[in-house]
Amino acid sequence: MGIVRARFKRVVAVWVTSLLIILSFCPMALAWSGEDWGDWSRADIVSRAGVMIDSTWSPGNTINNFGYGSIYHYFYKGTTYTGEAYSQNNPQEDWSGFKDLVDNTGGGTTGYGNDCSGFASICWRLGSRYTTSTFEADATQSGGYVDSLGGIGTCESAGLIQGDGCVDSGNHIILFNRTLDQGNMESMEQTPWTACRKTWHWSSLGSYRPIRRRQLTDTPPPSDTPTPIPPPSAPDPSIQWLDQGLNSGDGQKVKVTCGMPANATELLYDMEGAGTNDYGWTGATSYTDTGVYDEQTVSVRCKARGPGGESGWSSWKSVAIGDRTPPAVPSPSIEWLDQGLNSRDTQEVRVTCALPSGSTLVC
Repeated sequence: MGIVRARFKRVVAVWVTSLLIILSFCPMALAWSGEDWGDWSRADIVSRAGVMIDSTWSPGNTINNFGYGSIYHYFYKGTTYTGEAYSQNNPQEDWSGFKDLVDNTGGGTTGYGNDCSGFASICWRLGSRYTTSTFEADATQSGGYVDSLGGIGTCESAGLIQGDGCVDSGNHIILFNRTLDQGNMESMEQTPWTACRKTWHWSSLGSYRPIRRRQLTDTPPPSDTPTPIPPPSAPDPSIQWLDQGLNSGDGQKVKVTCGMPANATELLYDMEGAGTNDYGWTGATSYTDTGVYDEQTVSVRCKARGPGGESGWSSWKSVAIGDRTPPAVPSPSIEWLDQGLNSRDTQEVRVTCALPSGSTLVC
């Protein structure tokens, strides 16, 4: 029995030693869940973003990586990819954790990488993993890691500096990299299917709030930071019925006109009435709606937006559309008025046609 125990102990010792040796050559990837909060620089933000955007990788085996909802994306063994993979899987990974996972993956269904808010949390070295909703909540409250630089829709006028962010709560977050020409900017962001730099038109950020990480060690914004542009005032629409005449029924037209207020670049129209259409944000100051029903009141209101944000809704303006329903088909009668014998071709007939309701003439 003593010999058996001795042999068992030697076997266990050899097994434990072998396991330790194996683990020493296969380091476990550590998920990113936050770091010690403290001072940070814009150069640090840009550096972390650059590593996740510009680094290349190739999975050790083909993986079907979870993206979002029920959507997955294949990354193939032997193919080189640029930028860390997109995934809403939790926990998230920074570059080193992600690289270790894909290098040593056994393949199959995985959830490697980070999403837009995980990417921003890592770049800003936050104390915990934020979502777009918690970025927004933190920016609009005291304390925390984030400051708001302005209202929703004011990213262009907020004086963003490289490393600042723009967040659309519940939807997306990007980091500002630089201003481009023709009304564009360049972001640093995580988006399906790999982290990248992307060109945005400022007008596409109407639902985004400009935000900034607290405790940045860099110098404050330069003195020539542009003065924030105020939002436009509410526009004053008008509406006109373009009468299509008698018997035109539900083929009526209404013309809506709405002047563009100062500091505004686009208008949003809201119509009420059967047969009308709502139009999304547009630069058009007037349009004609066709196919509108008769015998009703049609109303419109609109609001404006520009670099400084959105206005409130205007007051409603209305126009009454009359009855243009075609009258019923008349029912004529015809009677021979007998002129008597020998009258030959001088006979008379009488035609009677009652005037239908709503009509004034018959033919």
